[in-house]
Amino acid sequence: MLVEARKAVEEDGADAIIGYGAIEGLRYLQEQLGVPVISPVQASVMMAESLVRLNITQSKRAYPKPPELQPG
Repeated sequence: MLVEARKAVEEDGADAIIGYGAIEGLRYLQEQLGVPVISPVQASVMMAESLVRLNITQSKRAYPKPPELQPG
């Protein structure tokens, strides 16, 4: 991954890399490359946490409750 990430930074001008694997491996990549390396697992958990804290939910119009779960 280091070889391909280095190519992305040097040849394509990537400002950040989306990595995979253990946190230790991602830290190693970040030290070697000098650009942020994003953990997809950590990013997705933080995104879900942000949506919950902001009380953002799916569209009630596009995704209504099933009729058997609606009151009445």
